[in-house]
Amino acid sequence: MNNVDYIVSTETGDILIEKDSKRITDDIVDQLVAYRKKLKLTQQDIADATGMKRANIARIELKKNEAALDSLVRYARSMELDLSVELVSVQENMVREKIQYGNVYEEIKNLQPQDTLQLLLNAKTEDEKNFYELIGDFLLQVKQREVVGRNLF
Repeated sequence: MNNVDYIVSTETGDILIEKDSKRITDDIVDQLVAYRKKLKLTQQDIADATGMKRANIARIELKKNEAALDSLVRYARSMELDLSVELVSVQENMVREKIQYGNVYEEIKNLQPQDTLQLLLNAKTEDEKNFYELIGDFLLQVKQREVVGRNLF
């Protein structure tokens, strides 16, 4: 059996396994941070409960380095959560992602341009602000095309 540390895509040159690992870790971190905030806990609260330094909790949350699995488990346990992993076929995962992104697209499509202004005002990060600006621009373009289409015919 071959020990594979990474696979390089012949089409794009991307390192696939490392990319997947980062995506999975980032997703777990996003869920942990969201849950921490939902519980109104601070990074220091998590640090105290895990025995880790607050700076390490901040590094995990900022995704500075890929967090070790044991650190993520300790973080989850500090909030009385279990961290579980599910193995799915690549094809099934692609279907799930298409459904997930399809649902997001449907939600975006149903927004009005003015709705994105409120989302923009409530955005907590620069990335969120940029995202909502893009969505607002997209929705305005859709509305403009509708108006132009009605006036041409």
